[in-house]
Amino acid sequence: MNRLLSVSPCGLRLVFRLFSDSTLKFWNWSGPCGACGHMCRGMKGVFCANFATPRLLWKPCGSVWHGRCYTPHPDDHFYYHVVTDADGFDWRPRDMALRYKEARDGDNLLTTFQCDLCWFRNLQLWDPLPNHPQDQLLLCVIRRASLDSLWGREPQTVTSTLRAARNMVQQWEKVGLSPQFPPLGPFPVRDSLGMGVAVAMLLKSLEPGCGGREPQTVTSTLRAARNMVQQWEKVGLSPQFPPLGPFPVRDSLGMGVAVAMLLKSLEPGRYSSHYQQFATVQKLRAGFSNI
Repeated sequence: MNRLLSVSPCGLRLVFRLFSDSTLKFWNWSGPCGACGHMCRGMKGVFCANFATPRLLWKPCGSVWHGRCYTPHPDDHFYYHVVTDADGFDWRPRDMALRYKEARDGDNLLTTFQCDLCWFRNLQLWDPLPNHPQDQLLLCVIRRASLDSLWGREPQTVTSTLRAARNMVQQWEKVGLSPQFPPLGPFPVRDSLGMGVAVAMLLKSLEPGCGGREPQTVTSTLRAARNMVQQWEKVGLSPQFPPLGPFPVRDSLGMGVAVAMLLKSLEPGRYSSHYQQFATVQKLRAGFSNI
């Protein structure tokens, strides 16, 4: 005991750092971009919440992209609403043209982000097969749902948050403190954020009658799908969406903010911020302010 107390402060600091869990220090994560291969480091990129932590029998996924490199799946055929002039020209600036079509560095600081592979494992409990049509379709829809969720935050908000986080790290380092951020992950191997419902909603939007052909059709079909999930939640037991009791539950896109926040605190799946942002952006991407 006396020998332990006689250790110098520098020695104690070294021991503490050696035994601290570096896998949770997301501000120090670094890895090659999943698209271009160039290194992403120091929060400059979009890191999966499970980037450095093994889950079940799987090794850490190590998934990260530069914001501009995290783009829709090659098989993405989802509808993007574009306003054109009388001659059919799109005069939007480049940043508006890329809206909903790429992520931004630091998105994972504001929105829960798990990579396509981790989400596939959460939903299926196995790895996708390279040439399996269903697996590739699910990966495509997961990528679209993730991008929609990330775009629940405006670019200026993401940029300012990333700048503030870097500045906080610098201030802590001045006095030798380890940054006091809570860990971003890892997440359990299950759907705890409502991705399964988001997948179903996106697949529904690809069926004939959706895809932006007729606004009335898009509105009715998506609303009908959400109403089905709403009724199912009322009458059935689900580990993902536990029942809330005898009081009525309105759709998450049509309720007041206060009710939405209350439901979000009670129910971790469909009313999570991840699902809320996805649902909002899905209708904005389709060109509707209300569905």
